[in-house]
Amino acid sequence: MRKSIVQLSNIALADLLKENKLILIAYGFFIIATVISFFVWIKPLFNEKKQLELQRAQELKLIEKYEKKLEGAKDLQKLLNKKKQEVEKLKKKLFPGKDPYELATRIEQVAQKNLSIRSYQITATKDYNLYKEVKFRFVLDTNIVGLYKLLKWINESAPYLVVKDINIRRISRGKAKSSLMVNLTLTALMQQKG
Repeated sequence: MRKSIVQLSNIALADLLKENKLILIAYGFFIIATVISFFVWIKPLFNEKKQLELQRAQELKLIEKYEKKLEGAKDLQKLLNKKKQEVEKLKKKLFPGKDPYELATRIEQVAQKNLSIRSYQITATKDYNLYKEVKFRFVLDTNIVGLYKLLKWINESAPYLVVKDINIRRISRGKAKSSLMVNLTLTALMQQKG
């Protein structure tokens, strides 16, 4: 019985192949064409898609990296603007001349209207990168009004001057006249030479 089933299936398969030969050949060509099209067109598309996804991921990482750098640059820009404002404020406090004797002469011109200068000297200079600090010591003969006018001028018109030390002594000159002897130490910020 087994042999007859195998013989029948072989006969039936052989008859089926003879009858539908054209259909089987068409199916074979279709399968071969599908496999060829997969390897020729579809597989390269998949590979290109993978490459594009990798490239996109790399570009996203690069964008993220540059966004972090831009944030850091914004912080640096804010710091730079703040430092620029500080420099502008400092420039307003700098004496526009570069020679300490120019400043001493200017103070002397203002002071002569209200008081007399016995002596002055530059006691110290300290150099920084863009500016220098100069200390002046003045010995003045004046009255309270003259001293007030000088200190008012320093406060209002000379932001580059700072009173570091003031020593006031009363001096009697005759019965009616009394005056003040003032030791005044001023510090000024000046531009560096050159």
